[in-house]
Amino acid sequence: PKAGETLVVAAASGAVGSVVGQVAKLKGLRVVGIAGGADKCRYVVDELGFDACIDHKSEHFADELAQACFKGVDIYFENVGGKVFDAVVPLLNPKARIPLCGLIAGYNAHQPPSGPDRL
Repeated sequence: PKAGETLVVAAASGAVGSVVGQVAKLKGLRVVGIAGGADKCRYVVDELGFDACIDHKSEHFADELAQACFKGVDIYFENVGGKVFDAVVPLLNPKARIPLCGLIAGYNAHQPPSGPDRL
């Protein structure tokens, strides 16, 4: 990671995501968290110090994420998969990196998602 890059962290209010985002802030990155609900997003910004947090339960989630990542995404720390992953992929800059920690959205799936919607 380089200072000034934009990092998006899925499950930002959780144990892993919260540490990833805080370390990135110490390294000078712009950090955008994704969490479920207004209370969790407030915690991510006010307590953890992220630059922004987007509620994945919002009706306008993808648009709000795009607005928060106005320079695109350089690093996406993946914990979730599913619709969160789908919203981040179009925002990835050339040579973006995706460290993969988990794909919880699909843990109980009985079959892979349909269509060519995954890398």
